[in-house]
Amino acid sequence: PGDPPMLTVRVQVDPFLTELNGRILALQEEVVDTVARRTLGLKRIEKLAEKKDVAGAKKAAEEINSLPGKAEFEAKLARIKALAEENRKQTKRPSLGFAVQRMFTQADYMLTEHFKADKVSINVEGEEKGDAKPSP
Repeated sequence: PGDPPMLTVRVQVDPFLTELNGRILALQEEVVDTVARRTLGLKRIEKLAEKKDVAGAKKAAEEINSLPGKAEFEAKLARIKALAEENRKQTKRPSLGFAVQRMFTQADYMLTEHFKADKVSINVEGEEKGDAKPSP
């Protein structure tokens, strides 16, 4: 008599969309980590250049250049997109949904905005003085 009527709603979670979401988020986290490491490396090069440590600056540039670059991340994102499209066709879905498309757009944006240059080189001005400056 005093209990209000209850409505039970069952939501069916698509395991593929959950997996896809995880793959995109993992890629985004890897991009953020790489960008942070590149930024710290560039700051390190600046400090080494102020100290005129050309060898140290070149070593730091090599470390930055060993990190994954835009091409590697674009290839990973392309594989995720291909997997998503293959699944969409197999399941005969009209689309993967707004949320998935938005995540792909965000990942594309991150790669475009944060990878203006893939490699870092050290330009030495006045070799006898050993001035080093990073060129991102």
